[in-house]
Amino acid sequence: MPAPTIRHIATSALCAALFLGTAAPALAAPPDSARNETRATAQKRAVLQDQTRALTELGTVLTPVTTLLNRALKADDDPLTDAELKELVDEANEAIAQARKEAEQARKDALAEADAARAEARKEAEEIRKELLAEIEAAKTTPSTATPTTTPSTAPTTSTNLLGGALDGLGEAINALLGVLQLNGETEAKKEDTAAKKESTAKVETDAKAEAGAATKEVEASADNLLQALVNVAVATLLDRGLPAAQLPGLPPA
Repeated sequence: MPAPTIRHIATSALCAALFLGTAAPALAAPPDSARNETRATAQKRAVLQDQTRALTELGTVLTPVTTLLNRALKADDDPLTDAELKELVDEANEAIAQARKEAEQARKDALAEADAARAEARKEAEEIRKELLAEIEAAKTTPSTATPTTTPSTAPTTSTNLLGGALDGLGEAINALLGVLQLNGETEAKKEDTAAKKESTAKVETDAKAEAGAATKEVEASADNLLQALVNVAVATLLDRGLPAAQLPGLPPA
């Protein structure tokens, strides 16, 4: 058999290099890497979908409450009737009840996902442990006292459940504003009744102005509390549902 020429040797070396260059990454990759990557992608998308849904649900609360707030602040120029006030308050309370229901369901879903993630992590850890032990046995190596194990991955954190308290506070703020508006309506009725009876003495006019001024301050204070309650709901939603922190130029550090 003739001795291989330099060309044959070089060709063989080149083929071997090309084979190793393409096959080595596949051989070096863990057998479950593709499956793990697919699972991680699916989990990431599920998180993003949940966060998007949280922002949508936040809008369902903000819209009716801000509508009530705007009408309350314009009540001096455009007084609300009892029917209009009841309708606005009912819509706001219905939105809060729906948001509370959705928040509770989101909390339950988060707990279920955490339990499922822990179970999956334990299952994978056990499979890896068995594979390692099988490899050790096949290689006829005596297992050391430190048996190879795999620590299960950390399960997703559960909800902080801040939203429930924030929604309760929002409901209380709406009821407080409702009481002030109803009292303000009674004051307006008294003023109209006094004018109709032509009993507008100097003292009566002074008392009416004082009552009107006090009522206006109460409306403004209640509106301020309601606005704060809305902000609390928004922040609680961001924290409970794990939305990313704001990144704005000039924003002070947390």
